[in-house]
Amino acid sequence: MKHLYIDESGSMTVEHSSSNGFFVFSILDVLDRKKLKRVLKRYISKNIEELKKYDKDNKMFRESKFFELKGQCLPPHLKIDLAIYLAKNNLFKVFIGRIDNRLLKDDKLYENTARAFNYVLKCVLTYLIHCNKLPYDDYIVQIDERNTKTFSINSLDDYLFLDLVIDNKLVSDISVEYFRSEDNSYIQIADFFANLYFSYLHNPNKYKDVINLLIKSGYLIDDFVFPISK
Repeated sequence: MKHLYIDESGSMTVEHSSSNGFFVFSILDVLDRKKLKRVLKRYISKNIEELKKYDKDNKMFRESKFFELKGQCLPPHLKIDLAIYLAKNNLFKVFIGRIDNRLLKDDKLYENTARAFNYVLKCVLTYLIHCNKLPYDDYIVQIDERNTKTFSINSLDDYLFLDLVIDNKLVSDISVEYFRSEDNSYIQIADFFANLYFSYLHNPNKYKDVINLLIKSGYLIDDFVFPISK
């Protein structure tokens, strides 16, 4: 059984695409959950004071106690340092799916952003399985509950099941679970990589070395772009 952990960064928008060009999915495939959780915990413990220093809005700490990792709170040098620290011993892979808002011709897709989220996530998963980057298997997809509107929760579960299992037989089973990110270390890691890649898209010179390192070493796969080029 495969557990995938999903988070996002950016905005779904056509109207403001000149300043919000990208929306990024991060799909974390954890190969050793216990070890990866320990590695993250060790990094936080070793860098606790520096993390506190950059937590200006109290998103990572509550009453001086660590609460959750938030990629958007980290300055560039810590993002790069954490990415390199995590990318050891083949504990995970991260699949990136990105929407280029600037290539969308109208805003029909975004009339309902929950529906758009569901649709593009399905497209990313379909692509990864078709290309044998993810295997035929049972899947549990875990998502930060704050990333999607309440009315879309059941629809995503049904939508993925009907499309990937019944219609196209790409997986043997799939279900969706929602978590508060503070209760799920792997969703926090997915959040971190979504933010890292989003930061790279907006400032490639600052992050290109670490992104290239992650791609070359097999930790990051970033070849899905929506809309798909014809």
